[in-house]
Amino acid sequence: MRNREVRWLYTEIPTWVRSGILSEEGAERLRTLYGNRKEQDQERCPDYLRNTGSVLVGSGIILLFAHNWSGYLRTLQH
Repeated sequence: MRNREVRWLYTEIPTWVRSGILSEEGAERLRTLYGNRKEQDQERCPDYLRNTGSVLVGSGIILLFAHNWSGYLRTLQH
C-alpha cells in the first residue's frame, strides 16, 4: 500500500472500532501489518516535489523542441 492509503487507513481505524465494524484486536493486527504510523508518514519525496519536478522536466523538453523548431523544419525541407 502507498503511504497515502496507509495514512487514510490509520485515520479510519478508530471510527471502525467505535462503530463496531472492527474489534480492537483486529485494529491492532492491521496496525502491525502496515507498520508504525510514524514510519509511514516519513515520505522520501512529497507529492508536491514530485509533481513540480515532472512539470519542470516536461517544460524543459518542450522548450528544447521549441528553440530548435526552425532547424528541424530546415532539415525536413532538404
